[in-house]
Amino acid sequence: MACSSADEFSLTILGVIMVRLGDPADWDSAIAVWRATTLKRGRPVGPEDEARVQAYASKRDAFLVIADARGKVVGMAVGMQGLDDNGTGPPISGLCHIPLVYVLPDRWNQGIGGEILLALLKEAHSRGYNRVQLWTHVDNTDAQRFYERHGFSHTGRQQDDRLDGRLKHFEREL
Repeated sequence: MACSSADEFSLTILGVIMVRLGDPADWDSAIAVWRATTLKRGRPVGPEDEARVQAYASKRDAFLVIADARGKVVGMAVGMQGLDDNGTGPPISGLCHIPLVYVLPDRWNQGIGGEILLALLKEAHSRGYNRVQLWTHVDNTDAQRFYERHGFSHTGRQQDDRLDGRLKHFEREL
């Protein structure tokens, strides 16, 4: 990955895809990637789901990483300050929470998700985080293997989420 500063990075995959920090104009396209991927996996996208994802765009500490294929967002990930009490408590020093990592279904298995995740980890580190966490569905073994390949370990924690169902917790150091 070629980086010119902590605030700017780019990467070309197959000569046509750039991974970069997103800006406010990218949020709608990023949310569309989440929506398309969620629907492809057979999960409904209800108003509460939509509102929760839309709310990330308004968080001061949230940052967006996108994969841009000639002006079209084909993948996205979000990082933000990790909070205690499963996201309802005070900030946990040094912890970045990753609530979203998604790639359009027609771009799966092209390495895009890994490059987005690596860029997000690099950006989190540049913002002073020293570890990251995320939750994924207990039945999404592909995602679990993906995160494990990128240095995440299952912590043993699981929880039920009223919108997302049963989730497993993963974490790694930066």
